[in-house]
Amino acid sequence: MKKLLKFVLALAMCATMMSMTVFAAGSGSMAVESKTAQAGQTVSVDVSITGNPGVAAFIVVPEYDSNVLTLDSITGSGLSWTTGKAASWSDAANTTYTGKILTLNFTVNANAAPGATSVSVTVDASNYDEELVSFSVSSGTVTIECNHVYDQGSVTTPATCEGTGVKTYECTLGCGHSYTEVVPATGHTEKTVGAKEATCSAEGYTGDVICSVCGTTIKKGSVIAKTAHTEKTVSAATATCSKEGYTGDVICSVCGTTIKAGTVIPKTAHNYKWVIDKEATADAAGLKHEECTACGAKRNEGTVIPKKEVETGHTCVYGGLGMDEQYHWTYCACGAIEGKAPHNFVDADTEGMVRCVDCGYEKAKAGAAAPTTGDDSNLALWIGLMVVAAGTVTAVAYGKKKRM
Repeated sequence: MKKLLKFVLALAMCATMMSMTVFAAGSGSMAVESKTAQAGQTVSVDVSITGNPGVAAFIVVPEYDSNVLTLDSITGSGLSWTTGKAASWSDAANTTYTGKILTLNFTVNANAAPGATSVSVTVDASNYDEELVSFSVSSGTVTIECNHVYDQGSVTTPATCEGTGVKTYECTLGCGHSYTEVVPATGHTEKTVGAKEATCSAEGYTGDVICSVCGTTIKKGSVIAKTAHTEKTVSAATATCSKEGYTGDVICSVCGTTIKAGTVIPKTAHNYKWVIDKEATADAAGLKHEECTACGAKRNEGTVIPKKEVETGHTCVYGGLGMDEQYHWTYCACGAIEGKAPHNFVDADTEGMVRCVDCGYEKAKAGAAAPTTGDDSNLALWIGLMVVAAGTVTAVAYGKKKRM
């Protein structure tokens, strides 16, 4: 009961000390620490005591700007404190405890502006003899840091091909805070200039690789050797029996340079074949000459073909049918011919062909392609002629045998 009475008396003494005359019994110091926080955050501020001359009762009341901070709680330390919006302690004996005695737990108001706000305490204390003990208080601060919201940043020092730049970001809330970051060097932007393709008449060049931004030459080019000529033969002509030929000049189809001159090709030899001008018979000699199948040149014209010899007592039977491109005739097995006459052509049944109405000989019309398939329209005629010829030969042979 005595302790409780002393505590109550101490409280009463503190409440009326402005109107009563009391004696002080020593002094000590209290210090409130400083902290930093951002709007919306919680922050805890410690209160410490030093130079305690001996105290039996304390009443400590926090002082702060409620527009900036909201006191959530007070946590005691070192002594058995009773806490609420203030903190109190009392005992039946003096304590000289020093160190942290209280922690003031605040929430920084969401609309708190950046800056420092003061946090302090008022202290009423007395000793066991009910004498007042004074404490000087060193206030602390809670510095409200800006909850920075930065802009998109702007390049304050542009980067170059080989050098880094700087980009600066500033807080949009008006606190003036900013930070920077390094902008990497851009690197060269390569571009090839002065390139030239090689040709058969001029060297080429790979081109220099330069930076299109700063103009620095990154890599020098090199010479490209001339290309080979593209050969082409012109003015070639084939030799014939009537005209010399030419191998042709070998030139470059790109630049026109003559790589190799051609040479003359001598005329070719005539391709002579005998042509019968008049068939020899048993009664008269024939005529023939040689004629070139390419150019028509002739030689040995008027060459005589001797008359055909006929056995004594032989009577010619002209049962065979002979023909060439111009004429048709009948012949004996002994080789004698008669009735040689030119063909009498009319259109044949086969398209593009003409046929002799006298002997059946067919050939392609002048200027028309020969048919690609065989024509057997005169097969019966040919078979008949072969039968007659065979009969004639047999008759002649039989007559000879009989005479022998």
